[in-house]
Amino acid sequence: MRNELELTTDKSTIIHPNPFEICNILTLRYNPKLKPLLPIKTWKDFQPDNTVIPIEHIENSIFNSLKQKIEADKIKKISIALSGGIDSTLILAMLRKLFPDIEIEAITIKFAKSTDESSVAAKIAENFYSLS
Repeated sequence: MRNELELTTDKSTIIHPNPFEICNILTLRYNPKLKPLLPIKTWKDFQPDNTVIPIEHIENSIFNSLKQKIEADKIKKISIALSGGIDSTLILAMLRKLFPDIEIEAITIKFAKSTDESSVAAKIAENFYSLS
């Protein structure tokens, strides 16, 4: 009996995975022996960009994205993870502005040994619920 794993992709192909490659995938989340599909980045790819994007452009991009997805799927009820932070609050405000009649359910989760933002999230949710 061999201490080896055989994987079959179809009737003609048998794969003998290397235990070191499996270990790399499970620990590093990638296999260094495989050629990456994404382009290799260097520090030059992360240089600051001084281009100023108008806030209206950003706001319109988010509005259009939300509107396109919700209208295309004919969504009647939305659940949102509301942390009490600026990003989830902003999305909630934009959803309420775009779709004043849609039902929105806000969900907050407190993780062990983390900051409890549930009271802040509850106040935000109550504020937007009262606006509908």
